[in-house]
Amino acid sequence: MTASPELIARLAAYNWPGNVRELENAIESLVAMSHEGTLDLSILPGPARSVSTTSGAGLKERVEAYERGLIIAALDAAKGNRTDAAQALGIGRATLHDKLKKYGLAGDTEPAS
Repeated sequence: MTASPELIARLAAYNWPGNVRELENAIESLVAMSHEGTLDLSILPGPARSVSTTSGAGLKERVEAYERGLIIAALDAAKGNRTDAAQALGIGRATLHDKLKKYGLAGDTEPAS
């Protein structure tokens, strides 16, 4: 299954008040109900589907939400391997590490490859 950059940006932009469980349920629904190898944005729960990645946010916020989504997708594709994710993104591993910290993605449980 693949996720479009728009889907990743919406997932990153939504605040997930139900925290990890709400996100997990949304992802499970996306995977179970999407067809043809692409996750269907229309299957997202109402609030997450309707969150705009453009309204109410300046250019900087929109770019950061998009960048965060791309980083999450690259890490997912690389199965958590930061070196591979950095290479896929065309950035250095140190730059990826800085961005992970910036976006609150540098959790202690992530592999340190």
